[in-house]
Amino acid sequence: MSIDQKAGEPNAKKTVLVFGAIGQQGGVVVSALLSASLSVRAFVCNVEDEKALALASSGAELAVGNMADNDSIRRAMRGAYGVFSVQPSSGQGAAYGVSDEQEVRYGKAIADIAAETGVQHLVYTSVNAAGTQKTGMGHFDSKSESKRTSAISICAAPSCGPQVSWNC
Repeated sequence: MSIDQKAGEPNAKKTVLVFGAIGQQGGVVVSALLSASLSVRAFVCNVEDEKALALASSGAELAVGNMADNDSIRRAMRGAYGVFSVQPSSGQGAAYGVSDEQEVRYGKAIADIAAETGVQHLVYTSVNAAGTQKTGMGHFDSKSESKRTSAISICAAPSCGPQVSWNC
């Protein structure tokens, strides 16, 4: 059974929202989902961006938003069956201007809103050093904290929220 069907249900497409859609991980996920003929909604900051336009021309629906704007995340997530979650990394320093605290807040917001909006499947991707022990590297530890707070948010939801896959 594929992501686009449930037992006893016709082959109705379900939408997968992809964060980081114009980045390395998210971009590969968008391509793979589109290749599998799935409906993809790509979360982008700027619909005029060259990479965003390329996604749209390959069949992805664009959802314009900002990771710091929960309302834009909520709008993008509305009606989505699944979510692929990758946040801007605080380890990339000046490239994104994201702090460890912001990275954790973004991951938690995605998990909270996924549970709130009825998302059925959430994939959170991180780094292989993300675990229960602190590493002393802020941008690794922020991913561990985001994973921990996301799990709390999801399991506080009715029926323990969406099914979660951790890619760490």
